[in-house]
Amino acid sequence: MQTIFPLTIDTLTALPQAAQQLLPLLEQHRVIAFYGAMGAGKTTLIKAICNAMGITGTVNSPTFALVNEYRKPNGDPVYHFDFYRINKLEEAFDLGYEEYFFSGHACLVEWPELIAPLLPADALHLHINVNNDGTRTLNTFPVTPDPHRPQTQGRSIPDGREAVQSAVPASFLPPEGCPAGRRVSKKKE
Repeated sequence: MQTIFPLTIDTLTALPQAAQQLLPLLEQHRVIAFYGAMGAGKTTLIKAICNAMGITGTVNSPTFALVNEYRKPNGDPVYHFDFYRINKLEEAFDLGYEEYFFSGHACLVEWPELIAPLLPADALHLHINVNNDGTRTLNTFPVTPDPHRPQTQGRSIPDGREAVQSAVPASFLPPEGCPAGRRVSKKKE
């Protein structure tokens, strides 16, 4: 299969065509991890992909629910994750992430860097870059699996940042001191 990357999306009207180009990748990679800064267009691209799959219901980010389930016209589920608000990897275990990721159905994952050690080895890692002119460029990057990365058995999980560093290129990591890439809010004393 010929590569489509890098793929530049010039306008919102070009999203449906880009989504159509990405659909064959879901046959090869059941889990697609979407990386990008806040506002890069992860949810918007996932909406376009779901639309290209024939999903007619509302597609929105599951920021608080962590996962939304949509149905393709043939009845197959598509799972949409947003791990932005996850505080520790154990929360993904509590959600039962492995039942989704290893179900054989499409899983579209926002903020995957927060659960990097849990992503399947064959997941597609897709980075959305916002260019200076407002266009978006999609590209993939290889991830070298950490041989000590936990699988679906056991809960001995390294804590956040060092786990993320072992699986994600340094340029995609949050700045030092920013816990796992999310906003830092101070508690009132």
